[in-house]
Amino acid sequence: METQFSFKHGYPPGMRLSKNFKAQVKEWQRLPYGGPNVVASEKKSKAKMMAMEKQAMSIIHEFLSLTVEKMVKVDLNVRDLFLDHLGIFYLPIKGKWYTIFLKETYE
Repeated sequence: METQFSFKHGYPPGMRLSKNFKAQVKEWQRLPYGGPNVVASEKKSKAKMMAMEKQAMSIIHEFLSLTVEKMVKVDLNVRDLFLDHLGIFYLPIKGKWYTIFLKETYE
C-alpha cells in the first residue's frame, strides 16, 4: 500500500528558486511513498528512480529525527544525494567531510 508523504521544505529568505526547480520539488513531493520495506522492481524508469530517492530521503530523515544531535557526517561520495534536497537538509562544508543537519529541528 502506498501512502502520500511530503516533507517540510524551508529555504533562506534570499534564495531565488527557478520555476523549473520549484516544479521538480513539487513533482517529487507528490510521489507516493511505499515504505522502507518495499523492494524496487528491476525496471528503472525515471519515476521509479525518483521514488527510490524519496524512499532513501525518508529513511535518512527518520534516522536523523531519532538522533539526539539531528546531524550526521557523510563522505564526499554521499553528498550528491543531498544536494537536490537543500530544503530538508542543511549541508555546511568543512574539509573532506560533510555534516548533514535536519533543518526542521532548528526552527
